[in-house]
Amino acid sequence: MKGKAIQIVIALIMQEKRIFITKREESAHLSGYWEFPGGKVEPGETFTDALIRECQEELGVDVEVSNKMETFLFQYPDRNLEFHIYRCKFIDQKPNISVRACWVPISDLGAYHFPPANTRIIRTLMSELL
Repeated sequence: MKGKAIQIVIALIMQEKRIFITKREESAHLSGYWEFPGGKVEPGETFTDALIRECQEELGVDVEVSNKMETFLFQYPDRNLEFHIYRCKFIDQKPNISVRACWVPISDLGAYHFPPANTRIIRTLMSELL
């Protein structure tokens, strides 16, 4: 697939050796998969602004954006994505935890069904545990 990559921001929200994940909605691309909070960057938004907006919309909480971990490109058959991965933390509030969100041990991420683009992120997180 040719064309400009869609800019995606991802929030890695960790506590001790656990990470916060959410399940994609049925109407979304790759529905039913687990994912890390985040989403598309809107025109005119910075990556940080997009992360803050996405976490407010998806989880009902504010996040503090820490350091950028990495940026990488991933190509699905129907779209090109450029991922911008940041470490974040919740500010004061508790997230809107539903059946679609949970804290899981980083070491257990392999037991969850994530989109193929997330393999690189999971591999990096697992290697940090060693």
